[in-house]
Amino acid sequence: MRKARNKKFCLLMSIVFAFTMMFPFSAFAATEDNTSITGSYKYVSADNEVFAGVVRVVYDDMDVDTEDVIVQLSLPDGVSFTDKPADMSWTEGTAGTKVDAESGYFEAEFDNVDASFDVKFNFGYDENGDNDYDEDDDVALDIDDDFTGNLEVAVEVIGMDANGDIIWSDNDDVTIAKVAGGDVDVVVGDTKKVSVGSDAEVADITLEESKAGAFLDGETITLEIETDGVEFASVDVVPTRLGVAGITFEDNDDNEQTMLEVTVDDVSTSLPGKIKFDNILLDIAPNVTGEIEISVTSDEAKGADLDETVTVATVGDVTAEVIDVEDNDGTVYAGQDKSLDVEFKLATTDGSDFEDGDMVTFTINKGEFDEDDVPEVDGNDVKLYDDNEAFYYTFDGDEGDEVTVENINVVLDNDAEVGDLTITIGGDYGDLGEVVIAQVAKPFTATSEKTDIIAEALGQAAGDIILTETDDGAFKEGQYLYFEMPSGVELKGKPSIEVTEGSADAKIADFDEDYFVVEITEESSSKPSTLRIYNIKYDTGKLALIGDVVVDIYGDIDEDSKVDTDDWDFDDDSMITNVTNATVVDESVVTASFTVGDEGVVILNGRTLVQVNLLCDTLGLQKSWDAATKTAYFVKDGKIVSFTMGENAISINGVKLPMDQGGVIINGYTYATLRGIQAAFGGELTWDDTTKTATFNF
Repeated sequence: MRKARNKKFCLLMSIVFAFTMMFPFSAFAATEDNTSITGSYKYVSADNEVFAGVVRVVYDDMDVDTEDVIVQLSLPDGVSFTDKPADMSWTEGTAGTKVDAESGYFEAEFDNVDASFDVKFNFGYDENGDNDYDEDDDVALDIDDDFTGNLEVAVEVIGMDANGDIIWSDNDDVTIAKVAGGDVDVVVGDTKKVSVGSDAEVADITLEESKAGAFLDGETITLEIETDGVEFASVDVVPTRLGVAGITFEDNDDNEQTMLEVTVDDVSTSLPGKIKFDNILLDIAPNVTGEIEISVTSDEAKGADLDETVTVATVGDVTAEVIDVEDNDGTVYAGQDKSLDVEFKLATTDGSDFEDGDMVTFTINKGEFDEDDVPEVDGNDVKLYDDNEAFYYTFDGDEGDEVTVENINVVLDNDAEVGDLTITIGGDYGDLGEVVIAQVAKPFTATSEKTDIIAEALGQAAGDIILTETDDGAFKEGQYLYFEMPSGVELKGKPSIEVTEGSADAKIADFDEDYFVVEITEESSSKPSTLRIYNIKYDTGKLALIGDVVVDIYGDIDEDSKVDTDDWDFDDDSMITNVTNATVVDESVVTASFTVGDEGVVILNGRTLVQVNLLCDTLGLQKSWDAATKTAYFVKDGKIVSFTMGENAISINGVKLPMDQGGVIINGYTYATLRGIQAAFGGELTWDDTTKTATFNF
């Protein structure tokens, strides 16, 4: 009877297979969640005879018509059963029979199943508990070497009635293993230049997994020094998401400690891990020169599979570094000089002394060093060069391994950019990078409100210019500020000046048609001051350009004036800033702004519409209204434009032009689109989405 039933099932499955090549399975058998298909997984490596996890199928309320249940398990490509298929146990229902166990496919049949069904397929039963596959174990898998990631089993559960017909089916994919794999990157820190001797610190070495599980449990990583005459003094090992045993050092044939080993004892599971060999200190013999190399290897071919040699240091000249930077938060104002409190130290990286005759260079990024009070290194004056933008210091052999750089005095041009003031350090001890010694700021800011003026007009009022001191004392007594007008704009009379805040004082020292000069007569003493320059009037000629009137502001350098006050000859690099206090406008152009939400301004279908009366009053259009046809007419310069309400078109002198939005009536008022007015009469239309404002230059 058993054989007959098996033959009957195999024949039926052959028919099912043939039909599923042409039709989806659900075409003749309903797929429902009749069963619970779950599982568990293990972390494994790709290999032959590997133990994996469990698949469990549970059905607590069996369909009354269900007679037999078939469970099919399919492995993914690259994975196959060994000669022993999945071990099978059940807690409910009747005994099952394994009817197939191909290399990647397994099938079991359960006869006379009653109201409950609970079966478990164990892919990793270890009879002896030795984690090795042998003849006492019930199942194992063969996993190809290049298979990595989740190992999922496709599970199909089929319910059949007494006639052998399929009445339901369930399916799911179950992960039974996570297969380790992936590369391990060897990352080396900055290669260091070191000297011979004890405890020379070299670059760190980090081993980074590309995916979790690249390192295997029990895998041993070996670091071995490949350069003769070099041995380990000490090393720190820092694992992340991995566990490692303590470091073991090994001697070579010359009794030198040249090799160390660590063993992985806790693998990463979800996120990649890494092992960092940090604070690597080496003892270097006097005869060693050139590169120091360390090889990184692993004893597990299916794990990290490491075999790489890296350079961690070069034995040669000693390098230095910047340490202990102090008081570098001062401010230097453009156009002024200042003695900075900043100081910093240079120290050799290995504690050896600076060599007699070696040189270090220092270059400033803005301005120059004060030639009358040069910087000092360990109390010794330095030599300026490159137009005082750099200096150098030559060691005499008595400085030891550390020197202090101080007494830094700088002079900045007016056009010095705001930001970090830095010194770049180079020379015989390598590129030491940049040191921030202060912050550059403008001594004041200039602001103004623009007024509209027109071309070819006299005595037009411009906006007041407000000078706000950055900090007290930024305005220097005896300093001149020169305000230059642009071409085509002339000054009409002498402006006025007043102090609106603070204790500074100033006066208008001179003026002409194309400039005026402010002299600082007294510095502020306790808080920043503010100066207001007002009563500024302009004459504009034909050469005045339409657009902003930009006033350039120049200044002399500190109290030592570089300016000839007879002709006020300022250099271009003495410009401090500029300010706009007027705009020359075309008087024939009407500029109007319409903001959505204001009375008479709405948005409809993405277009801005304005009440006809408001539109005509603002833009100077003549208007009329035909109540019979509900048409609004606009007239300007002999051009007649009409909007018929509800029609997406306009007419220009009788010629109809389609529009995506025409005129409408809203709450009894007629509205026309700005886009339609622009199309009819021309002009420039812009939109500010932030403020929902349309601006029309008409």
